[in-house]
Amino acid sequence: MQSSRESQDWLNFISNYKKPKGQGLDMLEMTLAALQDITLEKILDDHGRKNLWSEFPQIMRRGFTCIQSSICLSSMGRPISYERAVAWKVLNEDDYAHCICFMFVNWSFVWLKG
Repeated sequence: MQSSRESQDWLNFISNYKKPKGQGLDMLEMTLAALQDITLEKILDDHGRKNLWSEFPQIMRRGFTCIQSSICLSSMGRPISYERAVAWKVLNEDDYAHCICFMFVNWSFVWLKG
């Protein structure tokens, strides 16, 4: 269970860094309808997945965690770097974990020389 201080810090973080949904969809180069079908394997590279799995118990216990910088991929396969990601647990109406959401901070497309 989160302390009231941790909960307040989390709410402050989200309120200060929340971006419109459209920017996240732009980053992943997909539509809202396609978002539900994308898998972690299609978004996170090996390093990003390892970071996520190492932090997974923290997400389940505290409800959220920060994941260090890595590379992810858009739905079109273009690499995207991000400074940090925040992952949080979303509960259903029965207070069971429904899914995990992500917020990528300071992301940009990585332009490869060709």
